[in-house]
Amino acid sequence: MNLPQRFCSEILLSLLVVLLVPSFAWAQNITARIVKINGSGATVTPKGGVSAPAMENAQLAEGALIETPPKVEVFLETFEGAVATIRGGSKVEVRVLRMGQGADAGKRVAELNLEKGNIISTLDPSKRPVTEFGIRTPRGVAAARGTVYGVTVIPSAGGGSDTSVATFSGTVIIDRGPGIPPISIPFGQAVTGQATASQSVASFVQNNPAAQADIVAAVQVVASNVSAASTSVGSAAVATSLLAAVTSAAVTAVPTQAAAIVQVAVQATVSIGAATGANQQATLNAISAVTQAAVSAVSAAGATGQIGTVTQAAAAAVSSSTSSTGGNQTSLNAAVAAVTTAAVTAAPTQAAAAAQGAAQGVVQTKVSEAVAAVKAANPAASVAQITQAATQAANSTAVTSAVSTVANTATTTSLASSAQSGNAAAATITAAAISTAVNSGSSSGASAGASSGGVVVASVSAPVVSVSVSTNSASGSTSVSSTATAAPATTGGTATTSTSNSSVSSSGATSVTTATTSVAGTTTTVAPAVVAPAPVVAPAPAVVAPAPAVAAPPVTTPVTPVNPIINVSRSGE
Repeated sequence: MNLPQRFCSEILLSLLVVLLVPSFAWAQNITARIVKINGSGATVTPKGGVSAPAMENAQLAEGALIETPPKVEVFLETFEGAVATIRGGSKVEVRVLRMGQGADAGKRVAELNLEKGNIISTLDPSKRPVTEFGIRTPRGVAAARGTVYGVTVIPSAGGGSDTSVATFSGTVIIDRGPGIPPISIPFGQAVTGQATASQSVASFVQNNPAAQADIVAAVQVVASNVSAASTSVGSAAVATSLLAAVTSAAVTAVPTQAAAIVQVAVQATVSIGAATGANQQATLNAISAVTQAAVSAVSAAGATGQIGTVTQAAAAAVSSSTSSTGGNQTSLNAAVAAVTTAAVTAAPTQAAAAAQGAAQGVVQTKVSEAVAAVKAANPAASVAQITQAATQAANSTAVTSAVSTVANTATTTSLASSAQSGNAAAATITAAAISTAVNSGSSSGASAGASSGGVVVASVSAPVVSVSVSTNSASGSTSVSSTATAAPATTGGTATTSTSNSSVSSSGATSVTTATTSVAGTTTTVAPAVVAPAPVVAPAPAVVAPAPAVAAPPVTTPVTPVNPIINVSRSGE
């Protein structure tokens, strides 16, 4: 019996649907979203469509092609918890976007095909069980579930290409296809070219200097996601962990950029609305984690000369009036204490350099802001006007309170870390070293901040810090008191002092017994004193038995101002 052709076609179509449904019941197509664009000129070409300018919040389906010109970045959220940052000079196809159904409900799959350029991916590790994310390259698919990693493809002559993959958090697996063993790339490692074994990111950069830009850019990408509270960084704890990990990896690989790296990272933690800003403690935890990661990394790399500038950069970031910590005295004190504690804990023998850097970061930032305000109000401001504004800022209650906190925190943390609480001689040497270091940082910060106005300022008064200690040999505890005395802003003005007290027990535990307080001193009739830069003093070796006399601490290299600019341009961008 011959059946009508139309009837046969309908039967075949029905059978085809029945056969296909089980295979595809687990997946439904989803769309990716452009959450942010840095720069202009990026384009998107839908599958089968025509090219158009990339727009923030645009929804992209499978098959879409994204192209970015040099120095332009597109942040693409493939699904909640995964953001791929497509950097300048890249060409990327959105190859797969699927969401599970039925037994696989909740699972998300995304695969981007990197034809050329660089992608830095940030994946929320808390969503690891339901995430399958990969970057397809000529070497295979670099897949991860909860990590931060960068993938670069550079086309070469003859149609070939050079592929590199670097892991900044978690682990990445390169799937090279059936029958070929995958390549595992753990944290802080990279694979490049045709290598089948990973090497340290530091070695990777040393052998390929052009890759330095990609390494440093990874910090900027994660910092951007943290400050914007992107879904890729999840909770405050996850954001802190990711940012600290990528900071550690980047500083280890490029220690010469340590200060700029940590400044970008800490700025992200104290940005208004950041993922790390759920509450004050969450912010302090993030500040501490990033600072400690950076200082530990430069110490491990043997670049201890960078510790002062790293601490200075972190302190400058938390002192900015645009941050969540810099506009309030209590918040600022807590933030600089977090920076100082983290730095000294990571490098106890460099306590003086860390204290000097923290003090300089606070003073220079506040003075620079005051000078900028004067210049904005009066572009033709005289040197005398700039000097007066700088002096007032350097001797404000916010600054004296902060530098007093730095001195106190550095001393107590150093004594606790070196287990020298109760040792009168060691405590006295440490206190003297910290006093001198903080005064040097305060003075140099005031001068550098004043000079930021574009004029040469001869001298700027800065607060003078003193640290005193008293030990209890019976209990093994030490009490620490630090006082910052401001120079009067005008002749006949009043001097302000800020004092912070704390104690260190024999077990190394520290506690603040009195909050930092500020009081007006007696009226003076002399002109403000100019504090000359003092040498930086490093803590002397631990003293086991009390010495009859305290020797003068040795002199180390002064901390230089931080250049907050990071050069992350790749060759040709």
